Amino acid sequence: MKVFSGLTLFAAVQGCSTTCGCPSGFSPKNGPEGTICYKRYITAKKYENAKAHCQKMDMYLPRINSDAELEFYTGVSSGSTWVQAEKRKGNPGTLLKWRDWKGNILRNQEWYNDPEEKDKDEPSKDDVWGYIKAGSVWGATQNATRAYVCELNIQDCIDDQLKNM
Repeated sequence: MKVFSGLTLFAAVQGCSTTCGCPSGFSPKNGPEGTICYKRYITAKKYENAKAHCQKMDMYLPRINSDAELEFYTGVSSGSTWVQAEKRKGNPGTLLKWRDWKGNILRNQEWYNDPEEKDKDEPSKDDVWGYIKAGSVWGATQNATRAYVCELNIQDCIDDQLKNM
């Protein structure tokens, strides 16, 4: 049984229901990848703990790989918010790169860039996690804490129901 019982109920009735909706306490929003359900958690957590919390509910942190996604999630969440950006190797033998949870290289990150003080550009060499703030992606060290958003994309459910109408 999932900790968030509303999500378990949602997933169980999703296939036979005539409507798609968000679990209790989550808000719907249309974005670049379709309709999502999201909830912002303002209690700051380390990246690994925020990730584990979302995964426990079968949800995920936002993935930023375009300007449209960055703009969308900056609007969803004011302040500093974790996103799927981990500096790690994808598979054995691959290079250390910024990746999402599936190991895909994040190629279109809009990292913070200070035109006057280059030493303040992001990410720095010790950064291992990514977060968004004020329309840019920033890097954070291992023990940093931030607020976070857990989300669930319900667009497939909506599309399936439209096909069956």
